[in-house]
Amino acid sequence: MDQDTQTITTVGSNTNSASDNSITGGFTIAEGGTTTVTTHDSGTRNGNSYSVSSTDISTVISSQQSGDSITGVLNSTQITTDSDTLSNIGSSGTTGNYTISETNNSSATVTQLGNTVVGDSTQTTTSSDTTSVGQTSQDGAASLTLSSSDTTGGTATEVSNRITGSLSASSNESHTTSLSQSGTNSGGTYTLTATTSESPSTSETGNSISGDYSFTQAAAQGYSFNESAVSGTSTYTLSEDGTKAYTLRQSGSHVSGGYTIADLGTDGYTLAENGADGQGGYGNSLSAKRVW
Repeated sequence: MDQDTQTITTVGSNTNSASDNSITGGFTIAEGGTTTVTTHDSGTRNGNSYSVSSTDISTVISSQQSGDSITGVLNSTQITTDSDTLSNIGSSGTTGNYTISETNNSSATVTQLGNTVVGDSTQTTTSSDTTSVGQTSQDGAASLTLSSSDTTGGTATEVSNRITGSLSASSNESHTTSLSQSGTNSGGTYTLTATTSESPSTSETGNSISGDYSFTQAAAQGYSFNESAVSGTSTYTLSEDGTKAYTLRQSGSHVSGGYTIADLGTDGYTLAENGADGQGGYGNSLSAKRVW
């Protein structure tokens, strides 16, 4: 008989404070809080047991705002985090089982400084996000192990003045991924790994009144892939990696419509494939590069 049980628990806390002076115009606002949601599922389906647990923690570590309604000064900072975990465990008969785990952690900080009277504004955002996944399974003589990660992060800054029309903005980011997988069955074994990386950046200056602007975008990218397998006396390997880098520059005027643009970069890769069996071996390789 199938049976399912679920339990959900939610716990939260919040803090708030504010002050205001109608004579001087000064004011402050502060907030903070955490919400935690925990879910647990378990049961039996067709004679097979399972268990799933997850936790989601969302936190506003600090949200503060201060300023002066007379002078126009405004300052604010907000820091947030989020954490998620998932665990999934199951079994099938006496020889089968699996586990899956996943975690995600993210954070963001936004800071803003400005003055509504003179029109100044500066905003800076810093963020990060990491997700990790792990999986194992067993079914008789067959097994599988997998792990992966995905990480991003970056900072962006923008400085502007709504009265003069000036603008200056920049951003720097990074993004990496990784994957590792291995398995075994009655036919043999295999492994696989793969990684990617990317680091884009942008820079922009301009003026919304005159229409002049200048923009630069650059990035470096890379990847690698490796695979191997063994079955009896036969072996096989494959490896590939590549890189790419580019820079794009553009300047002009939104008023006149004129502009100049330059696009520079390189792109290359290498590939190697090898194998062997009872009759002999073979190998192939290839490489290429492009410049523009």
